[in-house]
Amino acid sequence: MRHSPVSLALLLACSLSGFAAEDSLQLSAFEEPISAEWRSNSEKIPAFTLIQDPEKVKEGAGSGMWRATAPSNPWLMLNECPPDWSDYEALSVWIYAEVANEQQINFVAESGEGYYLHPVKVSWTGWNHLVIPFASFNSPRPVNGWNDISHFRITLKGYGQQEPYEDTVLYFDDLRLIRR
Repeated sequence: MRHSPVSLALLLACSLSGFAAEDSLQLSAFEEPISAEWRSNSEKIPAFTLIQDPEKVKEGAGSGMWRATAPSNPWLMLNECPPDWSDYEALSVWIYAEVANEQQINFVAESGEGYYLHPVKVSWTGWNHLVIPFASFNSPRPVNGWNDISHFRITLKGYGQQEPYEDTVLYFDDLRLIRR
């Protein structure tokens, strides 16, 4: 079987990150053009800033820096969200934290009139690989299911968090859905 250069690069990237290509679906590589992948709550503020410092990049050539200075940028939304997540079992993302300030990060997948929610407290510095099983998400309101996802957001406000902490600077890389 012959593979195109793009499919070979994808297979290599997935195998290097520990996931076979057929076992994962990348939602965001946090590469250029990052502004096409994500939007913030304000048209004047970019969602993520592309960073190419090798210390702040886990996969590929860049990562997305989120300087969440209150109250300017408390949530980010993925522009193109695949609607059916039912073939996957977990969300995987690399996050680099400059300070372990216990900032709450909320991962939110909207489904029907409800949503799936998983909060994470930033209790580390440097890189941390989060693998969040779908079974650990709460659904405070009735949802249609993992086969009917309309939006995916990452928030630092709401869901029990009042305002983002002033010293919160996070770098995100390689966000994907995985089969375990």
